[in-house]
Amino acid sequence: RARGIPVNEPTAQRTSTRDYKLLLDLDAAVRVEQLIDPAMSEGSLLIGAHAAGVAPSLVTAVYARHLARTQMPDGHWAIFDNRPPHSHSAFTGAAIAAHAIQLYHPSPQPFVARARRWLAAAIPQDTEDATFQLLGLLWTAAPPKAVAASAARLASLQQPSGAWSQTSRSKEPDAYSTAQALYALLAAKAWRPDDVTSTRSVQWLLDHQATDGSWHVKT
Repeated sequence: RARGIPVNEPTAQRTSTRDYKLLLDLDAAVRVEQLIDPAMSEGSLLIGAHAAGVAPSLVTAVYARHLARTQMPDGHWAIFDNRPPHSHSAFTGAAIAAHAIQLYHPSPQPFVARARRWLAAAIPQDTEDATFQLLGLLWTAAPPKAVAASAARLASLQQPSGAWSQTSRSKEPDAYSTAQALYALLAAKAWRPDDVTSTRSVQWLLDHQATDGSWHVKT
């Protein structure tokens, strides 16, 4: 919508109603019936709900408090799923959980500050780590110097083709890592859309789009 792309509104409404109806159930939130991987599941749920326009409520505050209580003393969150790249990176978990707390916790500051310190000090190992370090530092309002250093690290992982790989530069690049890395660098204003580095990435994505409009990412 924000980019002027037509949206099937009835379908969007049905999807939002289905996906976020549990945020109307205070009893289920308090009982914590299913809390498998809080940073990735509840964190992603709350960020998606915010994007869909779900207003803060007692239920969203309960889920945000669950997230806050599972934060480690050093500021990160344990990731239990262990499926790289996404459900594997402590950087992804920290960025998502901190942002969700920021959006829906009644007193987010101490948790966000701890996450920001951890994100700034930890050393990324691959594209997933570097992308969500940068996004996490942006979301938690880190100092410009820390954001710039993180952006430079992520940019250095770009391959000559303009793409990024998921877990190391020796692996084949894919649309998942390329799109999110480019998004993070543009969001940080480290790159401009008309930079050659950006246009090379966009062209790689266009060249690898399937005829049905999708991008295939290997497991």
